Amino acid sequence: MKRVFTFAVALLFIGSLSAQFAIPVKVHDNQIDVKSVVPRVLVAYFSYSGQTEYVAQRLAIYVGADLYRIEVAEPYPEDKDLLVARAKKEVESKEMVKLAGKEVDLGKYDVVFIGSPVWCGQWNMAALNFASDRRLDGKRVIPFLTAGRDNTRLLDNIREFAKTSDVTGGFCLSGDQLKKENEVDMVIFDCLKRNKLAHKVSFGNVAFTDMAVLKSIENMLARYPKITLCDIYKSYYQDAFGPGHMIPSVSAAKKAIKNELKMSNGKTVGCEPTGALGRYTRVDLAYIKEKKIKIDDYVDLVMSGVTDNSDKDMKEWEREWNFVISVIERYGIKIEGYDKDRETIMNMWKNGNYVMHHSRIFNESYNPHYRLIPTDAVRSLGFR
Repeated sequence: MKRVFTFAVALLFIGSLSAQFAIPVKVHDNQIDVKSVVPRVLVAYFSYSGQTEYVAQRLAIYVGADLYRIEVAEPYPEDKDLLVARAKKEVESKEMVKLAGKEVDLGKYDVVFIGSPVWCGQWNMAALNFASDRRLDGKRVIPFLTAGRDNTRLLDNIREFAKTSDVTGGFCLSGDQLKKENEVDMVIFDCLKRNKLAHKVSFGNVAFTDMAVLKSIENMLARYPKITLCDIYKSYYQDAFGPGHMIPSVSAAKKAIKNELKMSNGKTVGCEPTGALGRYTRVDLAYIKEKKIKIDDYVDLVMSGVTDNSDKDMKEWEREWNFVISVIERYGIKIEGYDKDRETIMNMWKNGNYVMHHSRIFNESYNPHYRLIPTDAVRSLGFR
């Protein structure tokens, strides 16, 4: 399912965090202990057509959660008549569908979202089987559904299976709502607000929460212990603007990539999402060297992410970045050279410049060679 992200940002305050979110973050050797600040969240989902998966991915980004796809031992048939017949049989008999796939360590999560499409007027039985797992006992469970029409009334049906869990208000997205990205966001935001899992968000087609920012910075520090604030800024800027500021033309892009391929023999980044929302993905040039993708196809994918940001209000970008800064400072995240780098960024803005390069220490330590490709395109390639 192809989704197009836009970058209009209008920060809104939607309520204070619960008391458990007020504990200062613990930092050990530049590693964030996010669990000391916010609950660990898992988004588990069953998806057949991809709609529920899309909602789960979006929800996971906004709440800073891990994703887990619920798999069945006997795959559902592609034939529509056979699919409906099997789904109807499972629903009517309340047959527990045997699950497959990698086990998930439920013990480390405080909150678990469980998602499913509505089949034959009911939850998919694989999702309900997952909800009955005794390892969810005492945990907070938040259900969500995707359906042809509004089936909010079905959300509570999960209680019959998640008997000893604390089931709280979830959401259901209808087919009409799923066609409109803004509506999907607003329903998700409303759920996060009701469950006190969001602090600040920005409306439009993008959203930030404390947890999403914390999770993204935790991931950056885990991958790059020597990362600086300037490098974090670069990642967020790339997430908002894509590769356009660096690419004058297709021929120039191809020439630069060919030249850089000769130098890309260091530690690779593989595939790495940008910022907190992962609108773009850094895709290592090594994939070209390893012949997993042709250079012309690689360049085409990079160019597909080039957008005209000439009319973007840079004050919006400043508000977006300042929200990131507020999270870093509110939770006491320690980053080497923070004060100096923050001053560098402010002086850069005063001179009308917003583009940041990687820091010297980042280049020397990690030798990055990559380009930005829209994340939807990267998923279609199957890269990890």
